[in-house]
Amino acid sequence: MADISEAIAKLREFEYYLPELLSKASLSVANDGIAIAQMNIQEKGFGEIYQSDEYMDYRAKMGHQTEFVDLTLSAKMWNGMQPSEVVIEGWKYYCTVTNNTQEGVTKMNVNYERYGDYIGKALEDEVDTLREVAVETIFEYIEVLGI
Repeated sequence: MADISEAIAKLREFEYYLPELLSKASLSVANDGIAIAQMNIQEKGFGEIYQSDEYMDYRAKMGHQTEFVDLTLSAKMWNGMQPSEVVIEGWKYYCTVTNNTQEGVTKMNVNYERYGDYIGKALEDEVDTLREVAVETIFEYIEVLGI
């Protein structure tokens, strides 16, 4: 009987901490997602190419690559990119991406209008990696809590 009582107590404790676990996992996934998206976009792009020869020449003169859109001309957008607060919708926990400067927010919005969901495009092949991040974060935190 004690084993069942202990199991029930552990489940209740887990249930109590579940929102916190899911919030931490959301932030970890968002932070890693930003880093992976930046790396992927800078290394291989996200399916877009520069349309203007004049802009490609300008980039080349500045020492930037011109084979694909890499969103790195000033790096101001990437430098301030961060997860938003955790959004909770029922049992769905997630973060959107924002920036810590108005200039960065503007650059993100302009790029979104121009290219669509460039971060999502850069993460299309990374779903399993981000799922692993979420699971690892949850298990690490469960271990810290001792539940």
